[in-house]
Amino acid sequence: MFYKLTDAVINRIILELRRFWSTHPKYQELVGNIQGKYSFDSRPQMGIIVKGGSASGVNLSWDNFIGTVISHIGLKHIGNNPGTSIEWIHEDAIAIQNNNGIFPSAPGLYFIDITKEDEFFVDVLQTVNGEALLISGETSFLQYGKFHPGSLTLWEYPSRFQLVEGTNYTADATTGEITFLIPPAQNTFIQADYRLPLPSTGPHKFAINQANNAAIPGVVMFFGNRVVVGDKLGILINAHRTPMSLEYGGRWSLNLDIDFFARDVHRQREIADRSLMYLWGIARSYLSTDGIEVLDASLGGESEEVYDETGDEYFFNSSLSMTVETEWSLRVPLLPAIQQILPYSLDDLARVAGLSDADLIKERGNIRLAEGFELRPFADPYFVGRNANYELIR
Repeated sequence: MFYKLTDAVINRIILELRRFWSTHPKYQELVGNIQGKYSFDSRPQMGIIVKGGSASGVNLSWDNFIGTVISHIGLKHIGNNPGTSIEWIHEDAIAIQNNNGIFPSAPGLYFIDITKEDEFFVDVLQTVNGEALLISGETSFLQYGKFHPGSLTLWEYPSRFQLVEGTNYTADATTGEITFLIPPAQNTFIQADYRLPLPSTGPHKFAINQANNAAIPGVVMFFGNRVVVGDKLGILINAHRTPMSLEYGGRWSLNLDIDFFARDVHRQREIADRSLMYLWGIARSYLSTDGIEVLDASLGGESEEVYDETGDEYFFNSSLSMTVETEWSLRVPLLPAIQQILPYSLDDLARVAGLSDADLIKERGNIRLAEGFELRPFADPYFVGRNANYELIR
């Protein structure tokens, strides 16, 4: 989930005002008095208070659906882990651009293991697809010499037939050696898909409500304030951009009130005027690139507050009202994609089960097929023969 509401917007406006007034030589004491509440031990001589107001939703569609996210990366939950430590992930466009438009990390599964409140490790299972095997006799070896147990799949081409471990071959995960129990047929070749375990990286440091783009090149991970020590998450990286999630979102219209006060009326007016000009004229473009659109800004009336009745001294106050729009989005992960669909005939099923031709004849009646999905020839009385490919007219 990604959103910017009262806390994020107020903190950003406070940061911008502090950054602006820190360069003014006559208002250095004002910087520390720019806050979100009147939380002073003793009231200072001047200050700025940024307060949040009401917020209303701006719907982009009736059900808030924006579209399907096409990306290299996707965030996945693992088992019964909370999965709350990472709020959202995005592609690092700068890292991809610096890598000549190619995603800088290898495709695979990247497991995030939160070991401390500010530390995590990354375990990697790199995806290897379509590795052609060089068969010598009845054995072959994988290029990287090992694979993650249970991840190996062998395909026989050009028939695109999936070989069955234990029936067609055996494999050693530690050495990458493959022994074929049934030699591949002539004029065929074998391709392997598997996941390769790589050394863990870390520890990587992170901070609450901040992003990390160094642990996995090309991936920006944002850690919120729901970090749980021991939490585990998975980040799936594909070689090509594919549909990863459904995105729902919209915009918030948020009202802000900024109070200015000072013991001197001329200082109070200067602080209000300069702050308005900076937020509306200069910081507006900076905020826009950060997803905060300043739609309106207006100064309110002035007021006075008694400071010392005996000395007839006052605080002089004024206010600034702003309307900003921000974004929010919620991504629902999609199920794993279907890589390919393989049609099986009775002979294919018999081959997988290791049946001989004689056993196949006996077992044909016991093999269950889906009913109602067979192709039937045109049942015209002038067509006879019931051939699967064509009918003869006689």
